[in-house]
Amino acid sequence: MTSKLILAAAMVVASCATARGATPIAILNPGGLQANEYFGYSVATDGQRVLIGTGTNTAFLYDPFTQQQLAKLSILQGGFGTSVALQGNTGVVGNGVGAFVFNFSNLANVTSIPLTSAGSPLTSIGYSVDVSGDVIIAGAAGDATFGQFSGAAYLFDRITGASFSKLTANDAKQNDNFGISVAIDDGRAAIGSVMGGPNNTGAVYLFNAEPGFAGNRQLDRYDQPAPHSQTQFAYNADINAQTIVATEAFGQSYHWSIGGAPTLLPNSSFNNRVTADGISVSDDYIALGFEEQGLVRIYNKAGTLLRNLLPPPGSPIGFGLSVAIEGDLLVVGAGGGSPSASKTFVYRVQDVLVPEPSGFAVACIGCSAVAFLRVGIGNLHSRRRQGF
Repeated sequence: MTSKLILAAAMVVASCATARGATPIAILNPGGLQANEYFGYSVATDGQRVLIGTGTNTAFLYDPFTQQQLAKLSILQGGFGTSVALQGNTGVVGNGVGAFVFNFSNLANVTSIPLTSAGSPLTSIGYSVDVSGDVIIAGAAGDATFGQFSGAAYLFDRITGASFSKLTANDAKQNDNFGISVAIDDGRAAIGSVMGGPNNTGAVYLFNAEPGFAGNRQLDRYDQPAPHSQTQFAYNADINAQTIVATEAFGQSYHWSIGGAPTLLPNSSFNNRVTADGISVSDDYIALGFEEQGLVRIYNKAGTLLRNLLPPPGSPIGFGLSVAIEGDLLVVGAGGGSPSASKTFVYRVQDVLVPEPSGFAVACIGCSAVAFLRVGIGNLHSRRRQGF
């Protein structure tokens, strides 16, 4: 018993060395939220401001440094969920029924236009959105061009909101759900298809997203590297420069360089209780949010785990429901279980990654010993952190 206890404690110290809280620069909740408005359902940042979706057709723009609410945005009703993207004075908000681009140049008079194709607003788009340069991308997983839920994604001009290309997979088929996740950076788009690929276990498709390009835009397809049942690979996907990150709906997360092969990130497992709910990749880091566990994992671009970020004491449940990382800002949504309890936390990345104080491991040893002693006598109970 003693030797097992010492070994177990040592193992926990090894993991605790990267597990810590940090002091956020802002904890946000606008108050007065309506039923089903979960503040932090989706988040985006450009490194200066943050855009926060509620899952119910509304979103809020904040200055995290002053904690000032700059704008409240509303879009058409009837969709499920709210996806958001932010770049400078441009915000994009979608809900699966439609998507709008907002202009924040004049915060006293925020204007918006719908994303359109051939002059008409598109429907069944916007479950996932992103923006880079002068191009907006919006997923349309319900598109039926190649059979029910074969899926599509659209590229739009950021200024006019007009579509200039409809993207579909070269091997499109019914129920692929192509477009369930979309991301764009530096003229390339990564698009998730949870039933795509030759094994129907999911794939990430890479496309040329340049406005003036003519011809077949599909550049590559990345399949789930170890197919198994119900993986739903590419349920989430993001891209930054040469790095692509994608997660399964049932636990495992991967990263790879364009032209390479998906590589498993550390601490991934085939378990829907530890699936990454939110993902984001910046110039330097990868961030994965784990709502069930209530933590955020920060990796470098090489895939090395740098930190497990825990929520501040007294935080609501669901920490890690959504994440966004850009520049020196890390944004984390916490569903909270109710609109009034939902919050969004904003951190400086440099504060999150600060080295642990000396003596931290000693504290972990004491905690580990107590925990494993309780395991030995059968008194330690695990509780699953419930989402909403």
